[in-house]
Amino acid sequence: MSVSVLVAVLSLIVSSGTLFLISYLERKQTRQVEAYKRDPSVGLCPPPTWLWVVTARHGPRLVRYCITYGASLFLVISGLSKSGPATRWSVFLIAYGIGTLVLNLSLEITFRVNRSSLEMLQAVQNLVGATIETQGAQAKSFEGLARVVSGLVDVEKAGRKTGGQQSLPENPDPPPVAPRDK
Repeated sequence: MSVSVLVAVLSLIVSSGTLFLISYLERKQTRQVEAYKRDPSVGLCPPPTWLWVVTARHGPRLVRYCITYGASLFLVISGLSKSGPATRWSVFLIAYGIGTLVLNLSLEITFRVNRSSLEMLQAVQNLVGATIETQGAQAKSFEGLARVVSGLVDVEKAGRKTGGQQSLPENPDPPPVAPRDK
């Protein structure tokens, strides 16, 4: 394919893409005006476009990637695209660009692994805290149960000593009830 054919195809793609974008934004504006005519509380400010939403959400990350990876790729491409013989400087630029690409990729992977590890450790910490609270509540329940059982054993011993004439106490201490999470 020659350069003139590529330019013609590229101009066709750009012009039709521009046409579709303009018609999309025009329809969006028309819908917003009609909605404002029905209900003035809606306002005339249209909702943000998908490009603005993506830029607002991922803007800092995109800038960081463009700066780190873009600079490295620029060094590699500029070193490889020279038509003359390879010099020490061009070899250095290529090596430096590839080195920074590898460094940036390894740092990105390390940060992602550290972030996910930290999230997992926080989940484990929350789980251990809930387990400790549950065990504490169970220990209090078992203490109350042990008091009731020891009271019954004391009543049984006293009944044996008196020949069975001892009765159970009227109001024994009820075991504490562990609070339940909702």
